[in-house]
Amino acid sequence: MTTENTGPIGDEAAQVAPPEIQPDAEATTERTFTQEDVNRLQAQTRRDVRNQFADYQKLKDRAARADELEQAQLTEAEKMEARAIEAEKKVNDAQQQIADAMIASQVKVRASQMGVVDPDAAFLLLDRSNVQYADGNVTGVDDAIASLLEDKPYLRATNNRTPNINPESGQPVQAVRLTELQLEAARMMGLTAEEYAQGL
Repeated sequence: MTTENTGPIGDEAAQVAPPEIQPDAEATTERTFTQEDVNRLQAQTRRDVRNQFADYQKLKDRAARADELEQAQLTEAEKMEARAIEAEKKVNDAQQQIADAMIASQVKVRASQMGVVDPDAAFLLLDRSNVQYADGNVTGVDDAIASLLEDKPYLRATNNRTPNINPESGQPVQAVRLTELQLEAARMMGLTAEEYAQGL
């Protein structure tokens, strides 16, 4: 029994069969490959892959060379930086040595001129915190020596005689006794005994 809106009911549904689908003739034929075809296809695939990566080794070599060059440049840059640091350290050390020598010389000369018995001892005992060397000039020496003489009055000479200072070393010149012949030679040259003694 069937109605307008429904399909067959009961046994009639079992009797109605779906329409048969005819298979496509082309779809049912399978392609077969011979061993030669398979070998040819594999060889072609290998060639394609080989060609695809043919320049891989060249690129790898170039990348390795680029890395070596970069490392060499970094190494060279590091060497240059180390040299610059070393040179700067040497300059600073040389400047410090010059400053120390100039301060020592100035302290010893001024200590001798200010009547200090032992300028070397004055240099060692001096408070150098306010003594500065800048632009070729030493400052603060007189105040430091005056302060030292107040703290350690035994460094002051008992007589007010200014010692004879050697201008080259800043050290007091040792008194030289001239013989009679040397005094006669000084008179003949028109020099005083001290001038003649300085030439000895």
